[in-house]
Amino acid sequence: GCSKSTLVECTKELVSEEDYDEIWCVFDMDYKSDVNGQYEDFDNAIKTAKKSGFKCAYSNDAFELWYVLHYQYIDQEQLRTFYFRKLREYWNINYEKVGKTRDFAKSIYCLLQKDENASQTNAIANAKKLFEMQKDKVYHLQNPVTKVYELVAELNLHLRH
Repeated sequence: GCSKSTLVECTKELVSEEDYDEIWCVFDMDYKSDVNGQYEDFDNAIKTAKKSGFKCAYSNDAFELWYVLHYQYIDQEQLRTFYFRKLREYWNINYEKVGKTRDFAKSIYCLLQKDENASQTNAIANAKKLFEMQKDKVYHLQNPVTKVYELVAELNLHLRH
């Protein structure tokens, strides 16, 4: 519920107490028409995280883009309600009601893994393609984009087979 920059500042405080191999900040743009300064906050949070040596798995506009990319490639800017609708179709749930609960969130990785229509390999390729098309833009103008693929690729290196 805090700003993206506040999230990065809190992370800096937390990591000052211990050593870590890697630190990742994960957040999305979460655009709200009634809030001023959110583009600057988003951009500054990413810059500050990188300057602090943190890795950033940001998404613009919504984190849910990452899930949808498991099923299809989308390269047009969409409202988050578009992604919620897609996830409702793929998963046969009311995503806005159920998808945001802690219990459901804990089950998403397994759900995607077991779904024969979903592909993490495709999601990573789709996300890379989106980022490559927009990497020279200011962060808040990269839309749609998700850098979650970098975090997932890193985590995949540590999976026990």
